[in-house]
Amino acid sequence: MKQTMERQAAWELLRKYNQDHFHLQHALTVEGVMRWYAQELGYGEDVDFWGNVGLLHDIDFEQYPDQHCIKAPELLKEGGADDDLIHAVCSHGYGITVDIEPEHEDEDLEYKLMGEWAYEQFDRIPRERESFEYEGLQVTVSEMHQNRIVKLVCRVLPEPEKGGEAK
Repeated sequence: MKQTMERQAAWELLRKYNQDHFHLQHALTVEGVMRWYAQELGYGEDVDFWGNVGLLHDIDFEQYPDQHCIKAPELLKEGGADDDLIHAVCSHGYGITVDIEPEHEDEDLEYKLMGEWAYEQFDRIPRERESFEYEGLQVTVSEMHQNRIVKLVCRVLPEPEKGGEAK
């Protein structure tokens, strides 16, 4: 069984560097997905570890977006994370921002999930720079490699104008 920090400590560490509702909601969503997949894939005894990986996977993104997965080891170490947790968190940037290669099937799960979700939205293999809208976001495929989505970019769409409403 992998040792991990308490979930409350992980949440407080995340909140130290992230305040934006979108980033916090994303972290909670990925935490839930990682916990579910850990259970489904037979790693139930490590469900808390993988939940924390999901919760903390973007710890540096809000304040240090240009250093994503590069600044994370420092922030995680200061917060009391062990080497296994740091490796699992940072390996999701493998080949993009860091050379920390995933060693466990759950470590690159986020990219697999996001890519599969995007494929479902297109209902086919998309091309680079193709976009779709989803719940107030414009999602653009910014990089592909061998028919695999490597990078998605999301931007928040402006709120629609409310002018012209009947009184």
